[in-house]
Amino acid sequence: MLTIAAPSKAEQTIPGVRPLQDSISAGFATDVFGGEGFHIKTLDPGTTLTIRTRQSEYRLTVLDGERQEVLVRGGLWFPETELGYLAGSTAGGSALKIGWLGVGLQMELSSRHGKITTSPVRSIRRSCPGAPAPSVQR
Repeated sequence: MLTIAAPSKAEQTIPGVRPLQDSISAGFATDVFGGEGFHIKTLDPGTTLTIRTRQSEYRLTVLDGERQEVLVRGGLWFPETELGYLAGSTAGGSALKIGWLGVGLQMELSSRHGKITTSPVRSIRRSCPGAPAPSVQR
């Protein structure tokens, strides 16, 4: 099972903003974002993710994980491969786990179409050049 890293010290000390654990129940963050998935910054360029949502299938190829830059194809908005950015995952509200792609959550992408939020992710399959393809699913 993959886990979410605690926020860095810099993220916890923004003037006027209380740390997440002070603002809401720590269990809520774990329940919503603690499921299985991948953080884009941990993926090498060229890594391909096949994401099945409730309604569609997407194929993301990581170009630059630090910048969250991907090539994306699939669903209604991406019939052809095009440049996009993986904003992260959401449970449907305003909270967004930046850079995270998680099973059970909705993937949020941005592209020339604007912000696209998918139906909930059912499975993620990772293919790395020259490596076996682990997957996570619900």
